[in-house]
Amino acid sequence: MRRLARSGLWRWALLALLVAGACWAGNLTLFNWWAAGGPPTPQPEVYEQRGNLFFALTVALLLLALLLVVVNLRRSRAARTKIGGTGSTANSANAQSSGELVE
Repeated sequence: MRRLARSGLWRWALLALLVAGACWAGNLTLFNWWAAGGPPTPQPEVYEQRGNLFFALTVALLLLALLLVVVNLRRSRAARTKIGGTGSTANSANAQSSGELVE
């Protein structure tokens, strides 16, 4: 279990679940908006309200998925820097010794 937590696999699985949930909520959004304005129904405003609610849920799930992507990328970049040593200082020292321009 500890190896799974260290590998970050659970974050990618959570990302997949968030995207799947956003797709599901988007489907419900479109259906309720269609039901509000498409076929004649006795209470179209109820379907419109439900469509708006599912739209808010869809946006929230997509924003959480985007946030998780950013967190995953930052953590993977930090892990690569940690494994590779100091990273930029080692590269700049090599570039200076070979005469290259370093920013």
